[in-house]
Amino acid sequence: MSTIAAVLLERVRTAGAVLEAHGDTIKWRAKEKLPADLLDALKASKADLLAVLTMNAYREQIRVARSWDDLRAVVTDAETVAFPAGTLSGIDVEDLARMCNHAALALPLRADPCSNCDGRDWWLSELDGGIRCRACDSPAANAEVWPSSKVER
Repeated sequence: MSTIAAVLLERVRTAGAVLEAHGDTIKWRAKEKLPADLLDALKASKADLLAVLTMNAYREQIRVARSWDDLRAVVTDAETVAFPAGTLSGIDVEDLARMCNHAALALPLRADPCSNCDGRDWWLSELDGGIRCRACDSPAANAEVWPSSKVER
């Protein structure tokens, strides 16, 4: 991240605003109007800010990914939309692909049946990150359930 983009994002945060990348535009939400000098600086650094905001959005998609398809969609979008538009560099896209590969290691590995009951519905424990059989170990509240049809690897 460029120093200018980091300083501008900190100023925006301090002003109580949030920036979001929407295609090739940057939208901001704030309770109060942003100072004119900050708006001018944001316009002058639009390309750097778009790159940072786009990477942050992709990182969040990777963080919440629950399947290979989710991770593949991130890389595909980066390769076919953000890279051709000039928002991300080839190195950025490669970094995203590496992040997706790393995140894939945390996906459930269980497409095979449970050794206790032959069940195939798995859930991811938010407490310890372990994968549990739904029949043998009932999911805790708000746990993500992984039916066998969604489990890939």
